[in-house]
Amino acid sequence: MHRFLYRIAAIFAGLSVVIGALGAHFLKSILSAESVNSIHTAVNYQMMHSLAIIAVGLLYSHYRFRRIMLAGYFFIIGIILFSGSIYVLSLLKYLGFDHNVLVGLLTPLGGLSFIVGWFLLLVSVPIQRNYVKGKKHDSE
Repeated sequence: MHRFLYRIAAIFAGLSVVIGALGAHFLKSILSAESVNSIHTAVNYQMMHSLAIIAVGLLYSHYRFRRIMLAGYFFIIGIILFSGSIYVLSLLKYLGFDHNVLVGLLTPLGGLSFIVGWFLLLVSVPIQRNYVKGKKHDSE
């Protein structure tokens, strides 16, 4: 299951590089400075959480706690909702649809997904130093 996370993380990381390059070179000339700045923020969060998904896969391969995997799913949802909605909002703004409330509501939900993912990661990794792989302790 953690291999799924590695593949998704690689796709998201690769897309963030492509979108970032587009934003820096091509979109800069056709979008407003505000939209380019928003895309830059979305790309940064996408890359940061792509790396977090890889870390989740590594942690899951060692500890095997379901909450660790769940954190990865929340990071995936966060990337889709947060970064994806910013990309769509910037495109809609370019096309002349300035106020799209429905898409705009997805951005904070994506941010909330990131927060939940980080919280799950916090409470999932055991504190004990003498943890034995595959055996559950009180820290789960």
